[in-house]
Amino acid sequence: MKKNENVIDINEKIDLMKEYELVSDNFVDILMDRINNIIKKDKQMRALYQCHFGTYEVKRIELMKDITIYSKIIEEINAYVCEGKEIDCENLRMELEAEKAGFDESVSIQKRAIEDSKDYLNRKKAEKEELEYMDKVFRRLIKKYHPVLSDDITTEDSAILNNVLDAYIDENVSRIVLFENYLENNTKTKNKSMKENELKERISDIRGAIDYEIVEMMNEKSNVVFTIGENLTDFRWIEEKKELLKNQLKDIEEKKNRIIDRYNIMRKLYNVEI
Repeated sequence: MKKNENVIDINEKIDLMKEYELVSDNFVDILMDRINNIIKKDKQMRALYQCHFGTYEVKRIELMKDITIYSKIIEEINAYVCEGKEIDCENLRMELEAEKAGFDESVSIQKRAIEDSKDYLNRKKAEKEELEYMDKVFRRLIKKYHPVLSDDITTEDSAILNNVLDAYIDENVSRIVLFENYLENNTKTKNKSMKENELKERISDIRGAIDYEIVEMMNEKSNVVFTIGENLTDFRWIEEKKELLKNQLKDIEEKKNRIIDRYNIMRKLYNVEI
């Protein structure tokens, strides 16, 4: 009887190991699907969007900078006129400089995003053999080093795996090889034997991670940039969008000019210099 029980235990563990391998492969498949069909596509569409419309965002930020600064000055003048509150010019200048610096930083970030997008779209595309090689390597690295599938991975290892992801998205073979070599030479994973209850727990955790990836895919598909993706290759839609953005900028610029005109009138009327 004990012999039969041992056979049952062994068969159960074999079945659990098969299930563990299956759900591990399923996790890798769903993650690769998300990366290739959502994340890579999303990055490409964001890059296209930046190249077509990024300069309009730069202009919008610059206009909003003027609107914010002059509106704040007008607010101080109103407080001076209506409440007799003295204007602390030095403190106000410091506040305005801080506001200006924030907007200027946003402009710099936006301009860098435009340049990065151009570089991304103009980069040399990987050949079919290179893509197949990267796909094979990345799958293996996910299965071996992804935190969901390994208990031995450090925070640094996870960061390196994220770098591999970036290289994979950018189709940068040399960087993938570089990070692959680093992980293979600097990370030690243990092939420890798991008991039945541990296997069941890991299988449950991996299934939970698969469900999470599926939900993330659904959320990412509803992203605004993602939903307009097909339009980013439609010349007519692009031109209509540009015209819409131009009109929006025109409205913002008119608002800015009205605020500046009001500031100039109040400055002269109340003899206030800031």
